Amino acid sequence: MTSLPASGWRRVDSTGASFVCADLLAGIPFVRHGVTLRGPADTPFNLSFSVTDDRDTVRANRARACALFGFEIGGLVVPAQVHGAGVAVVGAQDRSAGALSPATAISDCDALVTDTPGLLLGITIADCLPVFLLDTVRNAIGLAHSGWRGTAGRIAVRTLEAMAQAFGTRPEDCLAAHGPCIGPDGYEVDTRVYEAFASADACAPGVFSPTRPGHWSLDLAAAVRHQLRTCGVPETAISLAPWRTDRDTDLFFSHRLVSGCPRMGAFLGLLPAAE
Repeated sequence: MTSLPASGWRRVDSTGASFVCADLLAGIPFVRHGVTLRGPADTPFNLSFSVTDDRDTVRANRARACALFGFEIGGLVVPAQVHGAGVAVVGAQDRSAGALSPATAISDCDALVTDTPGLLLGITIADCLPVFLLDTVRNAIGLAHSGWRGTAGRIAVRTLEAMAQAFGTRPEDCLAAHGPCIGPDGYEVDTRVYEAFASADACAPGVFSPTRPGHWSLDLAAAVRHQLRTCGVPETAISLAPWRTDRDTDLFFSHRLVSGCPRMGAFLGLLPAAE
């Protein structure tokens, strides 16, 4: 098994499922968050409708995942995940959107924001970077699915901007956590990807490193961390998971290694006020 370093993230085991979470957010009593693990090889814990025709199993797995964080599946809200940089504000009227069927997911977006207690935001991942955002002053949250297109489109910053417009969020009041994603050693990209990034982001330390003519390794986590810092989130308020989906394959799925693989889930929710 992959060792779990003491780096501000930890593994939580529960009956039938496990997840990892950031200590930075785990200490906030009204917030629940985490990234589910892949589960046993013979019964993978798949949370995506897009990689299987067995939707009943996905629904059951999603209900189990919600329960891990203290929510009913009726409180889950899911974006369509179109590999873009769109952000949607959701509230009580959006309860269960996308939870039981992709047809009802929040359309045309890869990130969601809310300040509504009782909602659990959810995305599916298998190499892309999940970004968790918490406004500690206004008790608002944002969850973003940041692949290379979303990262080039600065989806984490756009999520903060949506929170600012909807709730008055200021970056300096926020905590940010980056979940497990593909590492730069396993993610070589070409000129098309490199040129999709703004020059200031592409040239930031560690984001792109040349590998061979016309190709670079891309560090998604470094890119998002740079973007969050430059928009005002304090360095000390950003927590990066130590694992890599392409390396720690006993814990996580990697689409880069196995095309069409199952998907983990990343979740972030505000507990009901009564709790």
